[in-house]
Amino acid sequence: MTTDFGRDTFCITSRKTGRYASGRMLLGQRLVHRFITPRGQLRGGQAEANFGLDLAGLVGAATDDDLESSIGPRIQNEALKDEQVESLTVGVEQTEAATEITWTFTLDVQSALGPFKLVLVVDDVTTKAMYEDA
Repeated sequence: MTTDFGRDTFCITSRKTGRYASGRMLLGQRLVHRFITPRGQLRGGQAEANFGLDLAGLVGAATDDDLESSIGPRIQNEALKDEQVESLTVGVEQTEAATEITWTFTLDVQSALGPFKLVLVVDDVTTKAMYEDA
């Protein structure tokens, strides 16, 4: 397993010119992109065709029972497609406020450079991400 994750422009939801991500932050950024990209939207070969799990789309389309039983394993399977993810656990929490349902997914990720936490807060429209060093 490689420990050089490279370097790229910092870009979670929008590019930050002059700012770069590397190490665990870059891996976390790549994972966020996996969870905001609908499957089949990237051009390229087989890997690109199988890239992505649009969490906001899933949350907006699924019934609570369907989502609760299947989303943790689906997130784990998608994240493990990145060769720099050694292992991870996924916590799932649902909260309701008035007519809005929000899902919080906590990913405890182990990589060759060490652990980190990625928290994704998803409603039926948006996905917000927070990165934390473990």
